[in-house]
Amino acid sequence: MGCGSGRDSLTLYELGYDVTPLDASPEMCKLAEIHTGLEVLQMTFEQMDFDDVFDGIWACASLLHTPKKELSGILTKIARALNEKGILYMSFKLGDFEGFRGERYFSDFTADSISQLLRENGRFEIQKLWETEDIRSGHSDVRWLNVLAKKR
Repeated sequence: MGCGSGRDSLTLYELGYDVTPLDASPEMCKLAEIHTGLEVLQMTFEQMDFDDVFDGIWACASLLHTPKKELSGILTKIARALNEKGILYMSFKLGDFEGFRGERYFSDFTADSISQLLRENGRFEIQKLWETEDIRSGHSDVRWLNVLAKKR
């Protein structure tokens, strides 16, 4: 979800996974198709309408652009899209900020706040939560919250 340039989609595909990349930006979809050679679905998270299709969903630094008040509804769509034993990976900037940074909207989470959101949503059981440093040059002050959750 939110495949961007297709970097992670290509890696997963090369590892032998059947990958269905999607992104809301038509420009990113075109770029990802060129980069991966895969068909990329152009749709927003809200437009997703899948039933029991995926074994896993990879949402690396993409759901963080969703306002917190809308995230539970997106998680419900994700749960519906996952099969019975489906797994969700998602990552957020660590913190409690919500709003615009420049021209892009961000929702940051802590372990407690994402746990509460998932508990209230009721469709996922957290398997693992962990923090990582940002490895991009010039971003050493950014920490990431990684979440691995199983569909209930």
